[in-house]
Amino acid sequence: MEEQHSEEPKTIKEPRRRWFQVSLRMFLLLIAFASVGFGWLGYKVMQAREQQQAVKAILMLGGDVVYDVEYDVNDFFIRTTPRTTWYRTLFGIDLFHTVNEVSIPNDVRDLTDTDLVILKAFPKIRRLEILSRSVTDDGLIYLGNLNEVGWLVLRFPKVTNAGLVHLEGMTNLRNLDLRCPKVTDAGLVHIQRLTNLKVFCRANTQITDDGIDHLIKMKPGLVID
Repeated sequence: MEEQHSEEPKTIKEPRRRWFQVSLRMFLLLIAFASVGFGWLGYKVMQAREQQQAVKAILMLGGDVVYDVEYDVNDFFIRTTPRTTWYRTLFGIDLFHTVNEVSIPNDVRDLTDTDLVILKAFPKIRRLEILSRSVTDDGLIYLGNLNEVGWLVLRFPKVTNAGLVHLEGMTNLRNLDLRCPKVTDAGLVHIQRLTNLKVFCRANTQITDDGIDHLIKMKPGLVID
């Protein structure tokens, strides 16, 4: 007589190992996203610290700065103190806002070429005015990478035609007020290469009417102020 063997019901075990693998993958992804976030935050903090130090240096020189928050929605300047908020109080204005304008007179002491290195802390600056009796052609090197500047006033008695080559990198420059008595018609070759220039002031230079006529021919529509 044959014995009958009853099959035991099979139990399906929970795939814990697979669940662990998925959880580990998610954990690693979270770590990666957090690393990117903290890296970005660290970079922003470093930028804010550099801007803050540069602002202090400019104020010590008797200069002035204007932050982007000091403009209204129509991009008009409104010189009001930025509204105090908890995050500005805690972290400072430089972490959340960029400097849009810088003006440096020569009231406290005269600027030197190396002083202008502080401008590297303002990559978003749009308006710049500098007065100095000591800055030379070498100092203009620090202006070349400020490609957001649209309005520029320079009063440099020592700057020559050769120094203007450094302005060619200011691709967004639309209004240039050049008050450099050593600049002549020969320097206009660099002005001509400012593709977005709309207004040019040549006060207190040696640029002649003939030089201006040639410049206008090369840049139709340019307004001479």
